[in-house]
Amino acid sequence: YRGNMAFAAGRFEECLELHNQTLAHARAAGDPEWEASAQGGLLDAEYARGHMRSALANLDRCLALCREHGLLHIEARNSFMAGVVGRYLGRQSAAIKELEAASALSDSIQDVRGAMFAHLINGEILIDMAQFAAAEAPLQRALSFARSLGNRRIELYVLYEMSRRALAQGRDASAGEHLHKAIGIGRDTGIRFHGPRLFALRARLAKDGDECGKWLAEGEELLRDGANAHNVLWFHRDAIDACFAVGELDRARAHGDAMTAFTIDDPLPWADFFAARCHALADCAEGRPDRAVLEQVCVQGRELELAIAVPELEAQLN
Repeated sequence: YRGNMAFAAGRFEECLELHNQTLAHARAAGDPEWEASAQGGLLDAEYARGHMRSALANLDRCLALCREHGLLHIEARNSFMAGVVGRYLGRQSAAIKELEAASALSDSIQDVRGAMFAHLINGEILIDMAQFAAAEAPLQRALSFARSLGNRRIELYVLYEMSRRALAQGRDASAGEHLHKAIGIGRDTGIRFHGPRLFALRARLAKDGDECGKWLAEGEELLRDGANAHNVLWFHRDAIDACFAVGELDRARAHGDAMTAFTIDDPLPWADFFAARCHALADCAEGRPDRAVLEQVCVQGRELELAIAVPELEAQLN
């Protein structure tokens, strides 16, 4: 419990230490259920600080204990994280398969929470793969589950994803409506958990540099207070495109560099791609494109199946 409180407050080293203490006590007691739960806590702690490989290692140990001892409820609670974490390290379609398996497990034991997360992240990844029509069904299911549980934090998250989808399809008005609702829920229930992501996406809808800067400043303030890895990564990802849209190339580069700095201890292919994409496009905007670099970054994006972010690179090659 104290580990979860530290997680929520952004104190990730403390969170990690508390879950390690829990794991030691569980092993000393010879209790596989508590041991599996502690491994799940360590998974969350490593994910929160952006150490995705360590997160996966803890997930593997958690799931092995669950399968050995028939702990289906803990397995369902954690299995969707294979897709959540895996997409930062490799192909998006592999993450989709993990999420589909997690959803099937959750459905089999009527674990609504696990199914909700699996469908939500499934939709998120399908958007990144530019499979916008396919993303509709899992997002709607996730929204239905969130509302049935009264989970406004996840309702907010789904609305954010619907906004991302609309923006990618060129439906800016619809994107703005979804995002306005999401930010409203965040203001009511606590903006810390998703705020940086929300504000960076809102900056992409800004009409000028001043408005863009206002939204990014609000997100940066939350990052300084301590934010989970998903907020850091996605904030800088969208901040890059927001800055490009208003012609602030130096600020775009700064966000690309910040993403690289955040992952320096545990480099992520996902983050490496978006940082490289940032600098390649900034070079083009400054009138000094490097075709070899553009081709390399294009290949990187296609291999990771991040189709949503490749067209701008391809446009510079044509």
